[in-house]
Amino acid sequence: MESILNSTFVLAAILGFIYLIKQHKISKFDTRTWIFSILALVFIPFGLAWGITSFYEHEPQAGWVGIFVFTGLGFVFFLLARKGIFPSNEEKPKSGPIEKLGYKIAIILLLAIGILTLPFGLLIKKSAKIIADKEQVTELFSNNMLSDEALPKFVKKTLAYETLYGEYPETLEIRMMQSMFSGVKSDEMVKLFGYILPEHKRLELFNNGTVAVTTWLNTNAAYPELELKPTEYLANVNTHAEDIARWFYKNFSLPPMSDEIVAKFESGEFSNNMKDYMGTPPEHIKEALILPFADLVRSQLDSVEIPAKVSLAEEMSKTIPAEEMLANKEKLKKIPSMLGKLWLVPLFLIIAGCCLVFVAKLNWLKWSAWTILAFGIRLIPYAIVFGKPQAFINDMIPNLAEKAPAPALALVQSMFPKILAPTGHSFVVFAWILVFAGLGLVVTLYFNNLKKSLLR
Repeated sequence: MESILNSTFVLAAILGFIYLIKQHKISKFDTRTWIFSILALVFIPFGLAWGITSFYEHEPQAGWVGIFVFTGLGFVFFLLARKGIFPSNEEKPKSGPIEKLGYKIAIILLLAIGILTLPFGLLIKKSAKIIADKEQVTELFSNNMLSDEALPKFVKKTLAYETLYGEYPETLEIRMMQSMFSGVKSDEMVKLFGYILPEHKRLELFNNGTVAVTTWLNTNAAYPELELKPTEYLANVNTHAEDIARWFYKNFSLPPMSDEIVAKFESGEFSNNMKDYMGTPPEHIKEALILPFADLVRSQLDSVEIPAKVSLAEEMSKTIPAEEMLANKEKLKKIPSMLGKLWLVPLFLIIAGCCLVFVAKLNWLKWSAWTILAFGIRLIPYAIVFGKPQAFINDMIPNLAEKAPAPALALVQSMFPKILAPTGHSFVVFAWILVFAGLGLVVTLYFNNLKKSLLR
């Protein structure tokens, strides 16, 4: 049904164009009538097709936007072309001051809304393009979270945001561990994560995840097919248990181990309670404590039942019905495309405003000069903000703290400045080009008046 309706809209547009050609032979359309007739034939079926497609994809809001914005503009263009298509035998009255004022108000509103919102649309388009590119997403995560160089910064920033905005932990020990871990040197932190999950393993796991999501989006599968291997990952901890224990006593400034525990250890009695060894031991027993402490870590891991393999599809199917997942997938597939097209709405508003200038037979040079200058001036605040994206994101973090966990805040703080930086540079260049072009046109427009004023 969707294809039939959309095909009907296209056929109606073609028939409308044929009718215009026939009517032109009778009435001899002027250029203005042709422009608005073609725009009406494009906008009306495009908006209807957008709306029908969006309703079938369970996106009613997008559907109504398409109908009201594009089809609505199409009807405006039709009304502007109507007198030329169906001319009256009576002489057309000239535009009066009231009609001119109405045109000017409509033009100012269309241009103002378009100019105010177009930079946002361009920014969203840029971000959507990056999100939709698997290679760029992988590079961003690698450079800002997964690599040996980025991981310590990400962990420390996460801990800092957890301390600032997170809920206070139930026990003081957790807060102490967070504080101590945030003070660990970067090279030592890399060494610890190398014992647990080395860089190449982290990148491999992330790549497998992105491939699974991409495959899921491009197939009819209800769930992404990704297989995790917890025992394989924990095998590294088992293998490097001694190194982890040695690292623990070297990098954590723990309170001294109790004399009672030290005395028991020296007498050959080793406790099975790990909390007893969460303290800094005396130097003379530190190395001897490494092996039994590592064995205690291994026994803790062995006591937990960990599956060899975990299927993400099977786990998700237990909580989310297949129909819901398929519906969500269709929405996800449309999001980058929809975000990438948002900039067209303000662009069409600007075009509509310019067309009204032509219809009202106003001074093109005057309206062009002030519009270009206003657009350039409007872009300057964006250029200032996005020219320093790090400061902009840092100011946003407190507002996002209630809606996002600490790791998400750390990712936003590290990734988004890199996404915004090229856009900010483009805004700077484009803004100054428009400002100087607008000033040049304004000077040209009022040159004679300025010359007369200076010569008085």
